[in-house]
This record gives sequence, C-alpha cells and structure tokens, in this order.
Amino acid sequence: GVRNVVAECIGRLAAAAPGPVLPELESRLSHASPNVRSVVVHALRFTLTEEARRAVPPSTLHKFLGALGDEDLKVRRGALLTLNCIAHSRPATLRDPISGGELLPLLYGETAKRPELVHQVDLGPFKHFVDDGLELRKAAFECMDTLLSKPVVRERLQVSPLVAR
Repeated sequence: GVRNVVAECIGRLAAAAPGPVLPELESRLSHASPNVRSVVVHALRFTLTEEARRAVPPSTLHKFLGALGDEDLKVRRGALLTLNCIAHSRPATLRDPISGGELLPLLYGETAKRPELVHQVDLGPFKHFVDDGLELRKAAFECMDTLLSKPVVRERLQVSPLVAR
C-alpha cells in the first residue's frame, strides 16, 4: 500500500543521509498515530537493506526494536520484520539485546495465539473464525527461524521457553 511505499522512500533517504534522518525517525517512534509508528519501523527495515546499513548504530536499532512492545498489531509486525532483517544483515548487533533478556520475552510473546484477536464472522448460514494475530505469529516464527540459522545469535538463544508454549 501507500504506507509501504512511503516507508521504502524514507528508508532509502535514511540510508543516503543517516545523520539528519535517523534522529527524526527515532523521535517519531513515540508518535500518537500507529500508522506513523508503523511507517517509521518499516522505514528502518528498508534502510537496512541498502549498502549504507552500517551507518545505523546499534543503539538506534535497539530503540526501534522496542516497538515489539507496541500496542498496535501493525507496529509490532513491522518491528518483527525489522528484527528479521537485522538478523539477516547484522546478526552480531543482536547479541546484547538477546543476552540482556529484553528482546526474547517480547519475541516469544508474539508466538502465542491470543483469543482476543480471534473473532467470528457470520457468512449467512456459515460461521468463519478470523485470527487477526495470524500474520503477527507467522512473522514471529519467521524471525525465530532466522535467529536459529545464525550461529552468532543461536548460541545465546534460550529455546526452552519457546518449546514450552
């Protein structure tokens, strides 16, 4: 959609000129609108796919990963996709957040099915259940798959809480 195109344009701009753009993106992580927060988180993902991805400091990456705790589903999904992108392009920067214990509980929390996100839709004589959290769970499991495939991060993962779910 339009927000995805905007996020890609902003992400490429941040890759071209990280100095002035990244602080502006960081300041919008706490914006009142979930659409703005979602675009900002997706923009970082596009920034990380560019050659200038090394210009994004680890402290900035950690602030963006804090969006995993956002109340909006779109923002959390964007944060998971960004985490997946970081795991692909810069896995070493995830060692500290994983070891520190602030990242894994948020990631593991997204793998659980939430009954409040499942609702029933009546289609005449038929009833259909729709799970609004499905895309979020898929992104979380994709992210776990990526993290488990990276030796730098895999040694620090605690898989037992995930298996216990």
